[in-house]
Amino acid sequence: MILFLSMLIPGFPEKARGETFIAYDENEIPITPDHFDIEVSWNGPVSIPMFIKISRNSLVWKRRKDGNKFPQLTLSLNIQEQSDLHLIYQGRTYIPELQKGSHIFIDVDVFSNEAIQIARDGSILGEVLVKPFPEFFNQHYLYVDPSCAPYFVELDHTEDFFTSMSCEFHANPDRRGVLDVALSPAEGRLSGSEKPPYSIQLTGNGQSKLKLFLRDKPFEVTIKAKVPEYVARFKMALGLGPYQFETRDEEEHSPYHLAMSYMLYARYDLTASTSLRFFDALLNSGPFFNNVGGYFAYNVGSTEDGRIAVYPLLGFQGISFKSQRDIKMFQQIIFPQGFEVVYRHAFGQRNYHLIYGMFLSTASDGSYENIWLRYGQKVFWELNWISWKYEERQATSYGLSVGIPFLSL
Repeated sequence: MILFLSMLIPGFPEKARGETFIAYDENEIPITPDHFDIEVSWNGPVSIPMFIKISRNSLVWKRRKDGNKFPQLTLSLNIQEQSDLHLIYQGRTYIPELQKGSHIFIDVDVFSNEAIQIARDGSILGEVLVKPFPEFFNQHYLYVDPSCAPYFVELDHTEDFFTSMSCEFHANPDRRGVLDVALSPAEGRLSGSEKPPYSIQLTGNGQSKLKLFLRDKPFEVTIKAKVPEYVARFKMALGLGPYQFETRDEEEHSPYHLAMSYMLYARYDLTASTSLRFFDALLNSGPFFNNVGGYFAYNVGSTEDGRIAVYPLLGFQGISFKSQRDIKMFQQIIFPQGFEVVYRHAFGQRNYHLIYGMFLSTASDGSYENIWLRYGQKVFWELNWISWKYEERQATSYGLSVGIPFLSL
């Protein structure tokens, strides 16, 4: 017996045939009043009555471990049979509960073309298949995970269907950049029917070609990227900007005034998730204040898509201070600890990152605060507040600076 269940579900925006609709966020593929047909079929014996329902509002975007995203919905399966049935879907075995027959909810990928198999005692009794009607694909939809954005990945083919791709970048032992692309064409398959994702490795300005089949029709896919030839471990940047600057000591008070701030930033990558960080902040407008620090940073956690990550900063700093009347420089070693929160591709702006960080004092005989907000690509803007106090000595500065990379090794 073959049973068809056709249901209208909110779909994708319409485009002219032959166009490619590219989305770097699933929210760019909006759920609209437009609809497409989902076909759910039961291919099995009449002796096993099958009742299938698509759960209302269950259509969501599901992220896979490789970074690709696909539409997914929930099926409610009620089988009027209670004897030792189990279901197999995408390599996983499901045991239904007994509830006036056998009942289970299963999340299925809309475009996978993979059947839910109904089995008993090692034998397949029938299968449930979910797929959109072919007429839905009147253009090429491409979801590009933000992990591909820095490398200008391009995908070119002529067939109309949904494709998702994600990227993972690393350096080989020779520090040459390597980009691993996980390509998941919804219905496209290699000649041997191997299931996606297909892993493609690119270096430099390389490209790769695949011959795929869509409903037995062959077509060619070309994928290109711009991958860094060399991955630097050590990087430096220079910062410069106007700050408000105030100092105090036992005999002198220099009220807030405009002063130029000079910043130096350095980073040495130990691994993909750990690094050594260095900074130097200098203001000299009569009163002199210099703040230098060195820290070990590591990724303590991130969101599923890697766009938001938290980095504790563990290390120490040095303070040099001199008022206008002082002859001798006061110097001090302090141990404030801190963290950074990195928001990659902030607010949907590809390759623009927003970073919030702070250091707080761990000592009881003085105070120190350093708070910064940084935004940009390679060149970045930074809002920064630094406040230090020890006994009668005190320095406070805040302002806006621009950071410019100038060295990579």
